[in-house]
Amino acid sequence: MHKLMVRLARAMAVIGGLVLSVLIVITCISVFGRALNTVFHGWVGDVMTRVSKWFLDMGVGPILGDFELVEAGVPGMRTGWVIASKENIELFRNFSSLAMGGVSRASQIYVAKLLEIERVAQARKAIGAYFGEQRERYAAAFEEMGLKLYTGEGGFYHWCRLPDGKTADEFNARLFKQNAAILPGFLCDMNRRGNDGPHGKMFRFSFGATPKEDFDESIEILKSCLV
Repeated sequence: MHKLMVRLARAMAVIGGLVLSVLIVITCISVFGRALNTVFHGWVGDVMTRVSKWFLDMGVGPILGDFELVEAGVPGMRTGWVIASKENIELFRNFSSLAMGGVSRASQIYVAKLLEIERVAQARKAIGAYFGEQRERYAAAFEEMGLKLYTGEGGFYHWCRLPDGKTADEFNARLFKQNAAILPGFLCDMNRRGNDGPHGKMFRFSFGATPKEDFDESIEILKSCLV
């Protein structure tokens, strides 16, 4: 059974790749045709009327249905919001799936399941707990490093002031050598006062995209660049 599923997965991957390649070719041809159509309707049409008319009569232009083909052939799940009666929502849903080549009914059902109240409540609780823990870990480490924090209780950033008169630009120059970086505070100064302004010695550190297991390595890099 395992070998069968592996072969099936490989076959589906090959088929998916071929379908995607065909869609890319169709899209490129359609974009090129649309560009030519615009040219023949523009200055070329004014200068070479017969030539332009011949090409346009031949059907030079975008491939009809190209957008719908891409919508139907490229995987993905999207959702939107609308306030209306149940009858109108169902009508719009069915029209989008069948007439416009939009998201399939199966994808709509899947997205609706993802947005169930219990699931969303669980996700909100888990996300808040995860980033809250990250915020506290980094806050404790930053204070130990001598950084002064200006951070609220939400989000996944820490605003810090550097000690000993260091500027964020100098700090960043050292971090670059470690393939790391922070956002210098002066870039958020609406008056653009640079390093001499009140934000010159401040920086924003984001832990939103930093994996939990990279905490120790991130702190060691920051410490080494503060010396």
